[in-house]
Amino acid sequence: MGNIAWANPGNAATTNAVYGTSALSASQNTQYLKCTNFGFSIPSGDVILGIQVTWIVNEITLRRLRVFDESVRLVKGGTVQGNNNADATVWPTTDTSKTYGTATDLWGLVWTDVNVNAATFGAALSAQQIGGISSRTARVDSVQICVTHMPPSAGM
Repeated sequence: MGNIAWANPGNAATTNAVYGTSALSASQNTQYLKCTNFGFSIPSGDVILGIQVTWIVNEITLRRLRVFDESVRLVKGGTVQGNNNADATVWPTTDTSKTYGTATDLWGLVWTDVNVNAATFGAALSAQQIGGISSRTARVDSVQICVTHMPPSAGM
């Protein structure tokens, strides 16, 4: 992971055009922007089928767009882990929703209702600037998580 910190990471808690930001220069990566404590209340014993995460991101630049995902993972028990679902799509200069995972994607991890309901469950994002000589600012407006689950008696 990179060493460029995020300024005002708490701003990524709600969709309101107030951003968590990270200023990047050529070939730099950010640290993880970790968002947790979503307040889920999945019923006890429910089977977790998949987790979908939507980040609202953009970048500020005066030249060609060059900010990309570096890593998009989940946070389980307070630790960033699981499959890296980052994609190679460049971040635009206007707020854009980028969705990762699906209703059947467990991100390579085993989940229980206890894991998802914990304050230490969430999502993490790291951005990177590839090439270029001028700096860009990666911006995150918010993150949303959708957990697909069902009672164990529903056919599993």
